[in-house]
Amino acid sequence: MLVAAAPALAVSAAALDFRRKEDVGDLHLLIPVEYLAGTTEHEGFVLAVRWPSLLPAGDRRTGGDLLFIGADQEQLSMSLPARFETMRRYVGAAETARGEIDGLQFYPRDEVLSRGHYDPGLELLARVVDGDVASMIICGADGGLVAGSCHDEFLFRQARISLSFPRASLGNWQAMEVGAQRLLLSFARVGR
Repeated sequence: MLVAAAPALAVSAAALDFRRKEDVGDLHLLIPVEYLAGTTEHEGFVLAVRWPSLLPAGDRRTGGDLLFIGADQEQLSMSLPARFETMRRYVGAAETARGEIDGLQFYPRDEVLSRGHYDPGLELLARVVDGDVASMIICGADGGLVAGSCHDEFLFRQARISLSFPRASLGNWQAMEVGAQRLLLSFARVGR
């Protein structure tokens, strides 16, 4: 009985669409499922790719570090500069930048402000354009709870984009932001 039904159930792989629709900000996407890593409470979707190839994480032909790309619009209720100020207070970072790391303003922890915080081992960095925060990066410092990783937030097409990557790749933050934008645009839906 099962053998007789098999030809009726046969469907070509070309007829199946293994992509998921996502609408975040002004991004209207059809994302191939091999890129999807899931969702979190802060992101509508999370992609897992290899850096720098931007191939799906499961594709090991090129190797490379894992880069997670998340997107959401709910967080837009608080502007990026306001989120930065909230994180600055949480981390216990100084009110003004004290130097630069990899082209980012560095806001070192202030010993008085850091005292009693959950993880004073976090480092706060920002790209500032015309006095406004355009990218906010939080990295785990040596000895911190999240040592070895960084989390980057920036806005693109009315969506809050987040990148998570190894601390050793911090020097590539600009290329990762541009690469993530290009990858997302490559999934754009035509005609929605």
